[in-house]
Amino acid sequence: MRTGLDRVRIYAQGTDGKAMKTEGPAVPNRPVEAGLSIIVPALNEAVNLPFTLDGLAAGGLDLIVVDGGSRDDTVDIARRLGARVFSSEPGRARQMNRGAQEARCSALLFLHADTLLPKGFSLIIDRVLSRPGVACGAFQLKIDDERRSYRCLLYTSD
Repeated sequence: MRTGLDRVRIYAQGTDGKAMKTEGPAVPNRPVEAGLSIIVPALNEAVNLPFTLDGLAAGGLDLIVVDGGSRDDTVDIARRLGARVFSSEPGRARQMNRGAQEARCSALLFLHADTLLPKGFSLIIDRVLSRPGVACGAFQLKIDDERRSYRCLLYTSD
């Protein structure tokens, strides 16, 4: 279900550390289908991407990787694993916006290139988004690292 918004404004931190604002249409200028588009902004993620993308394209999902100028095998790996690959200028907000513009489905999942989704994630998303009044959600963060800085991040993120 679409809301009455016709534009969306995203505030993020640029790669140079400065605040940036991106604005654009909230609703694509093309038909969208029911389902889930997974959008992965990536920059030099050849090591992590195989773990993140493994099995996602096989699930009939619209899998999109937006590369911000990688100098490694990120693009080749993404294509080999079934993703549609697009390029953009570096910067997570720019890459996410480009992915949203290319998405074929009505539900969008923005996924970090070093992140693994839980088993059954697609059913969980369908169930949550089918509730009246729900427009977005997030999975609980878990980090496989015991260093104190990561423990603090987990504590403050949930």
